[in-house]
Amino acid sequence: MSAKRLRHQSGAVMLLALLILAVMTALAFVFSSIVYRELSISRAYDDSLQSYYAAESGIERSLDIVTEHRQNRELLGTTLTAVENYATDAAPVTLSAADASYVIDSSATTNTTTALEVLIESLYQIDLYDPDDPINTLMSAESMRVLWNVPASCSSTTQLEFTFQEYNSSSFGLENDSVYKQLYTCGVESPPSGYDCQATSNWPAANTNYTIQIRASNCEYSDATISLYTNDDALGAEVNIPSVVNIAAVGSGNSSQRAMRAHTKWVPSASGLSEFVLFSTAQIVKGATQTLLGP
Repeated sequence: MSAKRLRHQSGAVMLLALLILAVMTALAFVFSSIVYRELSISRAYDDSLQSYYAAESGIERSLDIVTEHRQNRELLGTTLTAVENYATDAAPVTLSAADASYVIDSSATTNTTTALEVLIESLYQIDLYDPDDPINTLMSAESMRVLWNVPASCSSTTQLEFTFQEYNSSSFGLENDSVYKQLYTCGVESPPSGYDCQATSNWPAANTNYTIQIRASNCEYSDATISLYTNDDALGAEVNIPSVVNIAAVGSGNSSQRAMRAHTKWVPSASGLSEFVLFSTAQIVKGATQTLLGP
């Protein structure tokens, strides 16, 4: 075999070796990229999960504070201040054995609620009065609107029953003869986009406090929104429902945040109001959203 042919074969082997090396390098790069991405996703998931639990911890601790103050018959305003001051931006609470912390969002922790989003299972109660001053502060609502959706398992002619129980104007006690009931059928009023049904009641009277019960008479509902207004037919300004406690906590990890909100009813400890206490079981509704802080 000539020297020239040997040199040609040697060059071909080197070229093939370089090609194989390039393919192996490319495969190694792709494999390492996949591994790195999976590790990043895993770390991001763990971080997001920690921030979620941090936010939930903030909500649960806040609800504990609400319960403690309620049992001690303290004011709602004082209670909200205690919740806000528990975990501030300047002094967040760090979870033990976790790289996450939480603060209370004071701008969203309030008893100022107009459009109340609730789950109506069989009975839901709205306490339309100021729990810090139920005698001297009177509500100005003259109408109430309820928007709700109908589950697929329910009839298209589903109904809601409204019961208005008026409070005595001179003392914090229920009027025995001031009870009014209304029954509304889905489909009578045209709801706005996003809802199946709408019902509007003009029963509330201005400068009057009420306990309002909403009962699902022949089905169970969800995604209901309740609003009260200063004028009839759901017109005028929306009326604040001051007996609802809104709490917002923000949990933070290394690269993500979770904001969780909850609302529950403020149920004061009051003697002589057995009907009120029995029918005011507090419902807690929670929800969370996520924000990424970095790559």
